[in-house]
Amino acid sequence: MYNGKFDAPTGQPAVVKETGFYTGEVRVKYDEIVGKLEKSGGRLTDFVNAAWPHYTPDKVEFSKYPAMIKEASKERILILKDLDDLKKELQKSGQA
Repeated sequence: MYNGKFDAPTGQPAVVKETGFYTGEVRVKYDEIVGKLEKSGGRLTDFVNAAWPHYTPDKVEFSKYPAMIKEASKERILILKDLDDLKKELQKSGQA
């Protein structure tokens, strides 16, 4: 059993300030990354909806799960690389 203690943070809350929007080539790259994330997430949603129609597992659809996860993992790795590349580009340009 956990008998720990939690102390809430004290002091002023953090202030979040909008600093602007990406423009030009950076905006294009950012939008491409967001599109990739939405596409990948949409396929996962479609899989779940097909594999569990009315919350009853569809054995044929569910058998596709290992391959779907493998493909989704590859896509996510590429998306993370894209994000890292964009971050480096922003740092070079002074926008990060």
